[in-house]
Amino acid sequence: MAELIVEIVALDRKIWAGAARLVRVRTTEGDIGILPGHEPILAALVPSAVTIITADGEQEVIAVDGGFIAADPSGRVPLFLFATEPLVGIYGQVHQGRREVIV
Repeated sequence: MAELIVEIVALDRKIWAGAARLVRVRTTEGDIGILPGHEPILAALVPSAVTIITADGEQEVIAVDGGFIAADPSGRVPLFLFATEPLVGIYGQVHQGRREVIV
């Protein structure tokens, strides 16, 4: 099965990287899901949650404060985020088996 190569970075650090089956984001034009083989896209992100279904079926949820996502048919999906500091006390816990992080 084809996989996405996802890399999520902020200005000062790498937040998450790995293989994924699906990436769901909210853009200025609405919600989109990225699967392997997706057409090329460049979109602005709005404050929301990014959901990643990893190659092993786990779900990662990362709250973002805006940024950009790009995707190409080779499966490379970089996300560039504006926020650089975690918002403490809201997430960072395990909720129903999902790890959630705010950036």
